[in-house]
Amino acid sequence: MVKKLHSVVRETRPAGVEFKLANFGKVTAKVVPVDVTVYEVGHGYRVDVAGKVEVEPERRLYKAYLCSPNTQMLPVEFINTNYGYLSEELESLRLEVYIEIRVYASETSSDVDGAPCVNVVWTHGIRMQLQR
Repeated sequence: MVKKLHSVVRETRPAGVEFKLANFGKVTAKVVPVDVTVYEVGHGYRVDVAGKVEVEPERRLYKAYLCSPNTQMLPVEFINTNYGYLSEELESLRLEVYIEIRVYASETSSDVDGAPCVNVVWTHGIRMQLQR
């Protein structure tokens, strides 16, 4: 049985990475958590996190910077990385959600209009603590 739980968000911090690409120079990508839903599933929990992706290039050349997920690309090496964090409290439980960003690009990757682009992917994991 799946049951939606009421939770209170106590703390939030966006995930962010910095990297360099020939087409854009230094690029900053962030994932800002905007909504969290917690479900009780059997004896465990499922946490759904909705986030807003922001990409800020040093050189603004185009309108859009995100590629289709079907484009063939390689992982980008980061200059700097910060994990995102979200802390929530339920009745007798404290959940911590950690967010990690991965960025993929290639020298030849482009969007439908032929402009260079990157692919930003993010994942999250949870850690639970019982409150006494």
